[in-house]
Amino acid sequence: MGGACSRKTTKLEGPARDNFEKLLRSGAIDSACINYAKNKRIDQELTKIGIKLHPPAGDRVAYYINNGYQVLVF
Repeated sequence: MGGACSRKTTKLEGPARDNFEKLLRSGAIDSACINYAKNKRIDQELTKIGIKLHPPAGDRVAYYINNGYQVLVF
């Protein structure tokens, strides 16, 4: 999950919050960048709602590629 998304996620309400929680429970949301979260001081808020914090995206992309996932670019 990108930076702006991370920040906006902490402020979701109503149906948007419900839909986000469904995505999180289904595993569609993998993680957020720990460095961005700490820099914006939202790391505790994100982990409180169940988002895992990981190193920058490059590490996560490499993880998935190494595990057989395909990269889609459009």
